[in-house]
Amino acid sequence: MKQTVTAPIIAALILGAVSCLGAQTADEQISFQVEHLGFLTEKAAVPLDMITSRLSATEAVIGPALAALSPILSGARDALSPMFPNDIEIEQDDSSTAAYRSAYNFVLNEQWREAVASFDSFLGQFPRSVYRDDASFWKIYAREKTGENKETVFAAYEEFIASFDESKWTDDARTNMIRIGNELVRQGKTQYREMVRALEQNEDEEISLAALYALEQIGDESTLPTVMQLFDNTSSETMRQRILYIMSDIDDPAVVGKLIDIARNDPNASLRNRAVYALGDMDNPKAVEALKSIVRSPGEEDARKHALFALRNVRDPDLLLFLKEIALTDPSHSVSTAAVYAIAEQDNDRASALLRVILSDAGNKDVQKAALFALGNRDDDATLDLLMETALSSDPDLSRTAVYALANHGSKRVPDLLLRIFEKAADRDTKKAALLGMGERHIDKASDMLVTTAISNEDPALARAALAALENTSGALTPALLDRIVANTRHSSVKRAALFMMVDQDSEAAFPRLKEIILTGNDPELCRYAVYALENVNSKEVVPFLIELIKSDRELEIRKAAIRLLGENGSPEARAALVEILQTSNKE
Repeated sequence: MKQTVTAPIIAALILGAVSCLGAQTADEQISFQVEHLGFLTEKAAVPLDMITSRLSATEAVIGPALAALSPILSGARDALSPMFPNDIEIEQDDSSTAAYRSAYNFVLNEQWREAVASFDSFLGQFPRSVYRDDASFWKIYAREKTGENKETVFAAYEEFIASFDESKWTDDARTNMIRIGNELVRQGKTQYREMVRALEQNEDEEISLAALYALEQIGDESTLPTVMQLFDNTSSETMRQRILYIMSDIDDPAVVGKLIDIARNDPNASLRNRAVYALGDMDNPKAVEALKSIVRSPGEEDARKHALFALRNVRDPDLLLFLKEIALTDPSHSVSTAAVYAIAEQDNDRASALLRVILSDAGNKDVQKAALFALGNRDDDATLDLLMETALSSDPDLSRTAVYALANHGSKRVPDLLLRIFEKAADRDTKKAALLGMGERHIDKASDMLVTTAISNEDPALARAALAALENTSGALTPALLDRIVANTRHSSVKRAALFMMVDQDSEAAFPRLKEIILTGNDPELCRYAVYALENVNSKEVVPFLIELIKSDRELEIRKAAIRLLGENGSPEARAALVEILQTSNKE
């Protein structure tokens, strides 16, 4: 059975976390999304396994976020586990079921030694059975009944709980540990006293959690004072998290006050952040003012940024002016940048106007760059001229950022603007950004200009950028075109890159060009690269050519590279040639 809970929001949250990567300086937004996702996972309406699968599919993009999400999702699953049975979806055949029942019959007949042996045999024969936790539990129980050392049995139950924490037998194992532990304490082994206390406390917590779940299902808000008092009195972080979740769904002034208190004063940073997100989801003026107060406070930067993130969801006519003030005046550049991203979340013309003001007036370059990226995502033509102007400005850092933002804009004017930037920009890196932007936008009409740049531009960095852009333009980079670039470009680095692209596209067709470079080229480094590229060439001519190279008077490094490739080839011809080389060397 899959584990699910109510309220369909998780898919949108995952997409939100991924979308933050559109801006190259949005790492902080990713961490916010991850934290918010952890709190709202409890309200999801899809299986938790689906969340993990969806995130795995985007691993290449949000790897840092996944590392943070893993414990969050694990915690959500742990919090939900009491509500659902522990079904394991593995098909069982009749032999597995029959073997388990046969072993369990020994328990029913109190034949303890036979039960131990039978369960041991079952676990060895069916290690992936749905009955493996049942068999493991009853095996330990039978061992206890045989009179085995109590400390050994205690340790076995402890290992069982660690291995099968979601098993239906976990509570029984814990109860048995308490009973055995108390017996050991009475025998003078006082080291078990604290272990028993911890187990008893865990049992009390389980009972309290079960009561909380039941109250939540009833939905009786008259229990709110009791629940809030329990939050203050319990030391269990699991309980406090669950109570906070319950409170966040209750529309009551007392809850708003309590959440504000938690957000400001709780010693647990995770709970403070969860309270902040809960306040952001409440349509309550006091909650909004509390979040603004946290942003303005001289407290931890992370707490202030979390409050900014939560404010994105509130409906407040003065919110944009507040965010503009933080973006322009806050002494923390990290908080100012977070305020820019919060403005960017507002989909209206007023937000676009404020972003333009921030770009013009902000004294911090990171804040200005954040505004540029945000403007690039607005997709309104009013921002294009501003991005173009900034791209051609005298500040190279901002001009490059403006080019990246422009390349991300959805307007049909972007291709022409990128071409103009490449022609007019004085800064080399800005020109390079424009070339790469053309590739990202798949601007096919720019392919002739990119080929010319790759072949004849005097700057090798720009020539390489043009080649990289060509690789992204649909159908432009054919083997014939790559061969032309290799033959005509003046830069070895471009030749090397084009060679490997040729091999990737059509290794057999690339072989003649590689052979020509190795035999006639006067660039030793390029010759070596050509030899290395032969490793991926699918042609019967490769091994004879390598043998020819080894026997020639080419430079030592090229001949050694050819020998290495023969070894990796592993064909009978390659092995025979290597043996011959060894024999010839020994004779000499």
